[in-house]
Amino acid sequence: MIDLRKQQFGKLTVIDRHQKSHWTCRCECGNTHIVRSDHLKEGKVVSCGCVQRQCASKIGKMNRRSLVGKTFGRLTVNKRYNKRYWLCQCTCGFRVVIFDSSLTQGTTKSCGCLRSECARRVHPNFNPTACQRIDVYGKLHGYQFQHALNGGEVQIGNYWVDGYDRRNNVVIEFYERYHRTKKQKSLDAHRKQEIIERLNCKFIEIIE
Repeated sequence: MIDLRKQQFGKLTVIDRHQKSHWTCRCECGNTHIVRSDHLKEGKVVSCGCVQRQCASKIGKMNRRSLVGKTFGRLTVNKRYNKRYWLCQCTCGFRVVIFDSSLTQGTTKSCGCLRSECARRVHPNFNPTACQRIDVYGKLHGYQFQHALNGGEVQIGNYWVDGYDRRNNVVIEFYERYHRTKKQKSLDAHRKQEIIERLNCKFIEIIE
């Protein structure tokens, strides 16, 4: 058994062995904490719990603070969408629901238009058939979908999708054969609901 005494893991410094696979540690905040050897070495435990408590406190303060009327980049907050999300109006006219920390930490500054300015952006998921099927569907139903010319995906807000009609706020996804499995269908359904709720958009599915 490797001796971990005097070694530091995050905010924890190992003082002595507690049991065969457990160690007594002193946290930078002054508390002592007993931790399993593997949890220390794998970085699963890095404090006595004070880090989590500090994060929870910050989140609680953020939840109580109103962001309505504030501007973050191109986004102006209109109203609270739910506990941690805010409905924002982008200067391009598109409305989008954004996670609170994404606004306050500056990781999201627009609905997606700032990053691409409506230009196509390619994602490694290559499937030229998707573009062809999306174009055909768009022509039949009066949509003008933005998509990568080589069959990759387009980034809208925080999501990569196969196609997007900005004027009508419609997302379209092309599902290959592997999407027919029970597990993948469940994952797709969850992602679909998340996109609809956060982008407040219509969602269309095309099955291969």
